Amino acid sequence: SGSSCQPDDCEAITGGNGQQIQPLRGLMMEAFVVFTREETSDPHALATYSAGVGPSFDGHDVTFLAAYGAIQHLEGPPIEGAVILRFPTMQAARDWYDSPAYQTIAAHRFAGSRYRAFIIEGRR
Repeated sequence: SGSSCQPDDCEAITGGNGQQIQPLRGLMMEAFVVFTREETSDPHALATYSAGVGPSFDGHDVTFLAAYGAIQHLEGPPIEGAVILRFPTMQAARDWYDSPAYQTIAAHRFAGSRYRAFIIEGRR
């Protein structure tokens, strides 16, 4: 099981040049939803998802930062593709992800592929 640290709980990380990287505190924060497609098992189910996911974003403040562009693998097993979405807050990201509109279409993604997905808070 993975660990999670909240900005106030994390200790500083020392960068490669010895400089300490401090946790983000007191900054305007946004949320980034990251999907990595590990493997496609049913291209037809995945195509149904791709064709129908668009309307799930209606009414949500979301910006597409990356969607299945060129990838240079640096570590770990290669992935088939990745998507990065920006939302104004963690709650806004969860509201979209947990919405009936998204969960209904996401069933096709679950049936057609294996993904990893997470939300990370970042600096605005």
